[in-house]
Amino acid sequence: MQQGRKYVINLVAFPVMLVLVLCMPIVQVFALEMPQTLIEQSVMPLLTSGQSISVQAIVSDPLGIFAVRCYFRYRKDANFVFIDMEQQANGQYQGHLPAPSSPVHEMEYLYLAVNKRRQVVRTPVYTVNGWDNELLPLPVPTSNERIDVQTDLVTPPGADSLWLGGDQPKVTAVAAAERFGLVAGLYNSSVKDAGDQVAQGYFGGYELQPDGKYTPIRGIVSLQETVSVGAEIETTPHQSTDETPPPEIIGPDIGGNTWEGFCYYGYGEGTGHWYIWNPTPVTATILHEGNQVTLTLSTECIINFVNIGQIFQGTMDWAGNMLLTDRRDEIWSSHWGPVTESEIKIGDYVVPPSEDEPYPDYYVIELTREYPPPPPPPPPPPPTYPFLPAVYNLLLQDSR
Repeated sequence: MQQGRKYVINLVAFPVMLVLVLCMPIVQVFALEMPQTLIEQSVMPLLTSGQSISVQAIVSDPLGIFAVRCYFRYRKDANFVFIDMEQQANGQYQGHLPAPSSPVHEMEYLYLAVNKRRQVVRTPVYTVNGWDNELLPLPVPTSNERIDVQTDLVTPPGADSLWLGGDQPKVTAVAAAERFGLVAGLYNSSVKDAGDQVAQGYFGGYELQPDGKYTPIRGIVSLQETVSVGAEIETTPHQSTDETPPPEIIGPDIGGNTWEGFCYYGYGEGTGHWYIWNPTPVTATILHEGNQVTLTLSTECIINFVNIGQIFQGTMDWAGNMLLTDRRDEIWSSHWGPVTESEIKIGDYVVPPSEDEPYPDYYVIELTREYPPPPPPPPPPPPTYPFLPAVYNLLLQDSR
């Protein structure tokens, strides 16, 4: 009797469960495209006025490491500058900071790493006091060793504003495509020396927390308002001498009409998995002139009942960071890293991140293409008609 009751209950429960399953949204689970860069400080630096400071960290990433830097400042009202760290054995990176002058008793510093995908990961800002490290002596470089100090800003600060001592090393500006400190949120949008035009957004910068989690960082990128002009065009009868060539392409060349992919609702970034909801297949055509980008989808993208639109316009910097605006005047950025000639992934936060929810949901457009595009097929050979000469000869004989 009990078995019969159980059988009846199962017969009733099965249709109910089937209806619930059919009503659930179809969700695809993909591996999360978060960075996997690990940065571990080897030893705490020793701060001593008048002596160079040795910094060491262990850095690794399955994709490979593109650059490792140590950012520092000897006064809190100064902007961060950095030195490139050199790789040693077993993932160890080492570098030397220039000697601080005598008034310096405290230093702020952090480590920043860039993987081969150009994802930027930095540590929190550390503080070291000169009198806290007397028991941790580290080797000091020889006096003739050159220390190159660089900045992400367009206008390098003077050594006197950084409280540098010793030989007063010159501070130089890094190339526009390698201003990773801007992406990592080390400067705010009010810094005028970041470039002629500054855009704020999420461009693939992350802060590695002590618990191993990655927090997305709101950084800035410098967008060039003017672009260089190529070689002078020779005068021809069909072209005026007043015409100029098209502007040089800023960043990866993404122009073309062979893009295809999806627009969708993405979430789960903080769980270790990436979930896709309501994907819509799309193709796209992109116009890329100078730093100006116009992305046109094959159809209006409606994500979770929100009409995102069909045309997205904005700018790109030299490194491939994009900032676009949709029909709702909402900002889209290349949050997961710079775009390439063959891959584009841009997102717009549904709700901006907060301290309570650092991993909000996204509207996402993800596109790929084969690059370089395959060559067009060769034209077919002209048709041959072997019987025509014979017919022609017969007609020619009749005419005689």
